[in-house]
Amino acid sequence: MIETGHMSWKTVIGWAGVLWFALVGAAAADQKTTLAVDLGLPQALSWVPPVYPKEATDKKLEGRVQLRFIIDETGAVTKARALHSTNKVFDEAAVQSVLQWRFEPAIEDGRKVTKCMDVELPFRLADLKGKQPASFPPARVLLSLAYAPQKVAAKVAGDDPDYPDSLLSRHLPGEVDVEFTVDTGGQVRGLKILWATHADFIRPAVDAVEKWSFQPAQQGDLTVPATLQSALEFQVMEPKRVDVLAANGLSLPDEAAGEYDTAPRLKIVVDPVYPYDLLLAGTEGEAVADFVIGTNGGVESVTVREATQPDFGRALAAALECWLFEPGFKGSNRVPVKATKRQRFSPAQAAADGRPVARVVERLRNKDTAEMAARGLDARLHPRHQISPFYPLPLRQEKSAGQAEIQFVIDREGRGRFARIISATREEFGWAAATAVERWIFDPPRRGGQPVDVQVNIPFNFPPPN
Repeated sequence: MIETGHMSWKTVIGWAGVLWFALVGAAAADQKTTLAVDLGLPQALSWVPPVYPKEATDKKLEGRVQLRFIIDETGAVTKARALHSTNKVFDEAAVQSVLQWRFEPAIEDGRKVTKCMDVELPFRLADLKGKQPASFPPARVLLSLAYAPQKVAAKVAGDDPDYPDSLLSRHLPGEVDVEFTVDTGGQVRGLKILWATHADFIRPAVDAVEKWSFQPAQQGDLTVPATLQSALEFQVMEPKRVDVLAANGLSLPDEAAGEYDTAPRLKIVVDPVYPYDLLLAGTEGEAVADFVIGTNGGVESVTVREATQPDFGRALAAALECWLFEPGFKGSNRVPVKATKRQRFSPAQAAADGRPVARVVERLRNKDTAEMAARGLDARLHPRHQISPFYPLPLRQEKSAGQAEIQFVIDREGRGRFARIISATREEFGWAAATAVERWIFDPPRRGGQPVDVQVNIPFNFPPPN
């Protein structure tokens, strides 16, 4: 029913700029040569040449050994092993040599880190002929130095997320793009929401991904954290094709009118805020707005045609400004398309869609909010997904700065709800800010281990648009 998107590993190896190697070959005091090589690797400080095995000298054997070793954050080599060799007789000598090397360690995000390296050591009889050991490895050795190959983290267990009940009747296809770290134990850490087609898809996506487990990433012999991205897709499986636009209260001009021949498709859908005072009063109603879907898929203008209460129209207009579409086409050209949205506001419908209306509204009506303060929570409120408010379309020509203060409830599932405009320098700023907070997702708040609803206030500043 739900297809989990592919994963792509974002490498965690952030090479720290350009590190230079000074390679000194010392066949004789008057034959020193300095060569600077830009490899982006840890800097070699000293080495101990391998001891040529007696068995090999007796048999006049030559060869080479490819080694893998770990440089810790102090620059010491902590582990080494032979990967391949032309003759096993050289393996131990090569390993013992590398274990005595010293490096300036790799730097990542401004700190020294452990890395795994590969190198090839040659064993040549000519090197035994009366030469003084060089203070640095020969160029052919340093040029073979490389970071050991990376192996991406692989998912080994975990289910796809469930389609949210709140959107079943609307048949919305959905996508949530996430980024997270797979730690060295194969567990998901630091989950971030990058993008979502509707806020109701986020919670099931978070709940699913945090239960996934992985085979950790490897960098050579090191188990390392890895940053992954995944696109989780949501589809409602229906026996017949459903008009998704109509199911979401949208209508477009008939294709026969010639305005387009490929209709726009929904990409991001934002539900309007239920105006606070009207919700508490149990007032039902609706609003109808006309708008234009631009050639970039954004909403370019919104005109409220009718509304049973002015605030229903304002809430709908603010929400539509956040919508995004795959644009309409006429032939191979993108074209603007006119559209109409009809929105029904009903406390009963909101409850049927899974919103905690009755429980919270009763407390808000009775001003029974003392226990809804953020004091004494088991942990600080932690946002998982926060969308900045859209600068209101009607004010963009003015390019004025503005402010708003919003009071809202973070419900027991961590969703921002019941936004109330406390103040706003222009009402459009208030509606834009209220619309934003109702898309926010937090870790579910708890007090004494029990889920609770929390009411908070937050100010917003709107800088003038560019």
